[in-house]
Amino acid sequence: MTVLGVFVARFVRHTLGEFSGSIHSFSAVAFAAPASLPEKENGMKDDKNLRFCIDELQSMQNRDGLQPEQRSALENAKSKLKRLRREPHPSRKEVFEVVREVAEAIIKIFVS
Repeated sequence: MTVLGVFVARFVRHTLGEFSGSIHSFSAVAFAAPASLPEKENGMKDDKNLRFCIDELQSMQNRDGLQPEQRSALENAKSKLKRLRREPHPSRKEVFEVVREVAEAIIKIFVS
């Protein structure tokens, strides 16, 4: 005697009003559709906070009375943020390094 396959059936007993107008959670329709829509993979490109920081650095750079080395420090910090913005999935280390460099540039402006 050989076994060709195994079939396991589960019978669920429900009352009449339990599923009034809803789709059963175990129905084929519930499993056919994906659970959620895929998110856009733009990474940091559409981050509002990053865009705000870049704009603030630009407005600081446009101030009167800044020394050339202060302007170049702000420009370097802004370029680092732009490079971070182009990264699809930056690591925590990359983000922390850029934050440190931007903070150093801002401190350099206010201390001098």
